[in-house]
Amino acid sequence: MSWYHYVLIVGIVLAEALTHFGTVEGDSWEFFNVTKYLLGIEPLESPHRIIRPLVPALAAPLYYLLGLPMSYGLVNTLFYVLSGIFAYKLGLELTKSRVAGLVSSLLLITSPPMIAYGSASHYQAGPIFFQFFVIYLAIRWMNALELKRAATLGVVSGLGVLAGESVATSIASTLLLMVLRGRSLGLLLYVTFIAPFLTVPLILGGYDWIRWYLVQNVGGYAPYANLDSPIVWLDPFNRIRHFVVGISFAATLGLLYGFLREDNRERAVIFYVMLLPALLAWLAWPPVNYRVLYPMFHAVYWIAGAGLLSIAQDLSSKPVLRRVPKYVWLVVILVLNAFISNWYVTRYYYLLYGPGMWGPFDWISVPSLEMLEMR
Repeated sequence: MSWYHYVLIVGIVLAEALTHFGTVEGDSWEFFNVTKYLLGIEPLESPHRIIRPLVPALAAPLYYLLGLPMSYGLVNTLFYVLSGIFAYKLGLELTKSRVAGLVSSLLLITSPPMIAYGSASHYQAGPIFFQFFVIYLAIRWMNALELKRAATLGVVSGLGVLAGESVATSIASTLLLMVLRGRSLGLLLYVTFIAPFLTVPLILGGYDWIRWYLVQNVGGYAPYANLDSPIVWLDPFNRIRHFVVGISFAATLGLLYGFLREDNRERAVIFYVMLLPALLAWLAWPPVNYRVLYPMFHAVYWIAGAGLLSIAQDLSSKPVLRRVPKYVWLVVILVLNAFISNWYVTRYYYLLYGPGMWGPFDWISVPSLEMLEMR
C-alpha cells in the first residue's frame, strides 16, 4: 500500500467516525446488556444477541474506564479503519491496480451503512471487517493453501462469525473456492477449525444461529414490521432501492460498468463465487432498509472501484470532456457520492429516527465527557 493511500483512507474514516461517534441505536441497549452480562453485572435480557458476542466482549475491558458508548465507538472505529484498509488490499489483489483498490475502499468507507453504523454503539463494523479479511486471505492463499494456512483461515473465520453471522457469506465463498481449486484436505481442516467457534453462543447464552434466524427474524421481526408477505419480501422495486442506497449511487454505477467490462475469466469466476452467497443471504433477510446490504460489501466494492475508474477514464477520452483529466472526474464523483451518502444518513436516519447522539448539532455525534457517564 502506498503510504498516501493509507493516510487518505484512515483520514476519511476518522473524519466520518469522529462525527458519527458512539450513536446509541434502538438495538444498542441490547448489546450493552451483552457486555454487562459478560462482565457478570447483569442477567442476559436478550439471549438472541449473544450470537454476536465479539464486539460486546472487546468493549467489556473498557467499560469501567470509558463507559459504554465510548467503548463501543473506539472498538468499532478500529474495525472501520481496518475495513477500509482490507477493502483496498482486496481491490488491489484482484484488479492489480492501486487506484482501483483505493476507489473501492473510498466507496466502502463513505457508504451510508458505514457512515451510520461504522463507529456507532452497535456491532456491524466487526463483521464487515471480517468479511473483507477472510475473503482476502482466502484469495491470497488459495494457490498455495498449506495446512497451517487453512487452519489459520479457519480460526479467523470462526472469530468473524462471533462478530456477526454475515461473515458466513465469506466463509461460503471460501468453501466454494476450495472446491473449485480441489483443496479437499484444506477444506476439511478449515471446517474443523471453524466448528468450535459455532458452539460459543450456545455455551454463553444457550442460543444458536438457526433459532435466532427462524424465531427472531422470520417469525418475529418480519411479521412485526409487516415484511413477512412474499410480495413485500421480494418486491423488486424495494430491493433495488435498498441496494442502490445501501452501497451508494456511485458504487452501483461502478458495479454495473465494472461487471460489463470485466473480461478476465478468473476474476469473473471469483466475482460469481463471492456474489452468490452474499446475494442469497441478502434475499433471505427481511427487507428492513439499506443497512442489510452489508453482507454484500466484500463481493461488490472491488469491482465497483474498477468500474468507477473505467468510467472516469472513458469520460476523459470523450470530445470536450477530455479537457478534464480522469483523476479530476474521479475526485468529483467520489466527493459528490460522499456528500450524498452523508446527506442521506443525516436526513433519513439521524433526523428521522433520532438515535442518541452527542454533538453541537442534531446531525453529528462526537466523543464527549457525557459518554463516560453512560454505563
